[in-house]
Amino acid sequence: MNTSAVTWQRPPGSLYAYRVRSSPQPDSPVADSDPRLAGTVRLLHRRRGWAWTAIGGFLAFLVASSVYSNRVSVTGSGPLAILVLMTVLGALTVIGLVIAIVDSVLLGRRPAALREQASAAAAHHPLRAHAYRYPPRHLLSWVATWLVLVCVLGLGVLFSPGLVNGVSYLADGNSVTFVPQSWQTSCTYRHGCMTITDGILETGGGGMNATWPDQVPLNHPFLVREPVWKWGLGEALIDSDRLAVITICLSLLFIGFSVCAVVFFVKMVRNWLRHRRRQAA
Repeated sequence: MNTSAVTWQRPPGSLYAYRVRSSPQPDSPVADSDPRLAGTVRLLHRRRGWAWTAIGGFLAFLVASSVYSNRVSVTGSGPLAILVLMTVLGALTVIGLVIAIVDSVLLGRRPAALREQASAAAAHHPLRAHAYRYPPRHLLSWVATWLVLVCVLGLGVLFSPGLVNGVSYLADGNSVTFVPQSWQTSCTYRHGCMTITDGILETGGGGMNATWPDQVPLNHPFLVREPVWKWGLGEALIDSDRLAVITICLSLLFIGFSVCAVVFFVKMVRNWLRHRRRQAA
């Protein structure tokens, strides 16, 4: 089956005609002429969408869980918002993986020639375009993909204070007094058990609860680097250049993912507006 067609078009006011090669869309008469082919194309698009969800959700969950585990080992607790986003990402990863496997089994039962025709018809639709194409080929996987992108965007916002505080630490930012008051034991499956110190961070004319990621003598105040942003990942105190660099790198990673999510959103809105104009025409 031919997967492309060649037409000649002459723009208004031009003396020359240009050859234009176009691929048939899955919802074009070429694909819809055979119901089995159209169904195979839809199944292929659905598997691609859920595969995107599973892969993106797993990668985001892996990095977020690593940071959350490290935060718990250092401070004894982690931000609830990160835990909620991790739960959503984990659930979407499992759902996407299961549906992608089921769709692969269903595709495997189709004739090989039919699968090749469906792959050729869907070749114009890359995997990354599933997030911003409108109207979507498969609504449920499209919604799941955007849930992953929204979670990644939320993690990027929560990780932004880590970037600011890490840079501030390396740039010798403002120092404040930390008053150690009690010890506690923090245990994680990755870092084992360690003793950390809870106390008061004297900042802004008052005090706030803080945790030092090590065991120090109680009631012996000492100077620490003051966090610039004290929310999200920025609530944890940084005690070394190594931890500051790691915090900056992880924050930049999720901020970069967040920028990609915003770019996808802009492309999706443009496609939606283009679709509305075509409908109006």
